[in-house]
Amino acid sequence: MKEAHPVIVVSVIDELMQRNGLKIALSGRTDADLLPVLAFVVKHIANPHYTRPLLQTANLILDLYGSVCRQSSMIDDLVMKLKVAIKNELTMLDHMQKIVANVRLLGANGLDSVPS
Repeated sequence: MKEAHPVIVVSVIDELMQRNGLKIALSGRTDADLLPVLAFVVKHIANPHYTRPLLQTANLILDLYGSVCRQSSMIDDLVMKLKVAIKNELTMLDHMQKIVANVRLLGANGLDSVPS
């Protein structure tokens, strides 16, 4: 998975989600099997083209393996990195929403001050 192109991996994830097969594909994995999937999610979740499917994948991984995450330090480290990545994305989205609101406000004020 390290050498695979992200667009191909995310396309496979999308296809599995459409066929309701993602849970089956992720179930029953050992720590070693889960590490590359979780590492991929952490690495690419901030890419806007991949955020939605990878967020759903991360949510499913946490649902399936949340109770055993603390048993593996490597998985636990990746889950903490995932938490930071998601927090950073939420912070950025909040900033972007404020910028959009300010731009709209400036645009509305600009239209009011234009002479007819």
